[in-house]
Amino acid sequence: MKKSILNLKGAQELTKGEQKNIEGAIRELIRCYYLSDPICCGSAQWQCGVGPHSGGLYRPHSGTCVCF
Repeated sequence: MKKSILNLKGAQELTKGEQKNIEGAIRELIRCYYLSDPICCGSAQWQCGVGPHSGGLYRPHSGTCVCF
């Protein structure tokens, strides 16, 4: 992607060491129950936690997660 089409105002370039430490989303998805909606997996107050038995279903009409 060309830098000319991106809005890079205020962005900083990462060093090679920082680039190697970035984790991808696939690893994050594995941390919750496999039937959980990915948006509900996390430790924010509105999310359902992390772990193999954590997760929830996202309700787009209310913007909330129903945890199980």
